[in-house]
Amino acid sequence: MTLEQVKLIAVTYQDTTLGMVLGKRYTLNGQLPDNDHALAHAKWMCEEIALMDNPGKAMRWLCFVQGVLWMTGRRTIDEMRDDNR
Repeated sequence: MTLEQVKLIAVTYQDTTLGMVLGKRYTLNGQLPDNDHALAHAKWMCEEIALMDNPGKAMRWLCFVQGVLWMTGRRTIDEMRDDNR
């Protein structure tokens, strides 16, 4: 997957799947986040991915975002597999 494809998926998630969530970087000092914190952090990550120039880092961050989306029930594995094609 190219950097441009990763950015496009991140922007799509930011605009649609995470639409009304306020993006914010969270540091919880060793505490596990609730779904709202996790989704806000995922949206912030999508915003940051759009600015990246390192394809490897962008892909790792997208994978993390997809994990959050799956765990919070926002996207299925099959949907994200299709997103990555």
